[in-house]
Amino acid sequence: MNQEYWEQFARTGRVEDYLSYREKEVCKAKTEKYGDKCSESVNNNDRDDSVGSTDW
Repeated sequence: MNQEYWEQFARTGRVEDYLSYREKEVCKAKTEKYGDKCSESVNNNDRDDSVGSTDW
């Protein structure tokens, strides 16, 4: 499965594709070490987006 992400990055050279590949690598290592399931993809989060709530 990770090979697919690497091949996508190799084709496009996009940083986002590399980060998707790395996310899967880290998730795999975390699952092997702790037995945790990984949460949703970083591509689905709102971390650096301009829309959000601060609830101040």
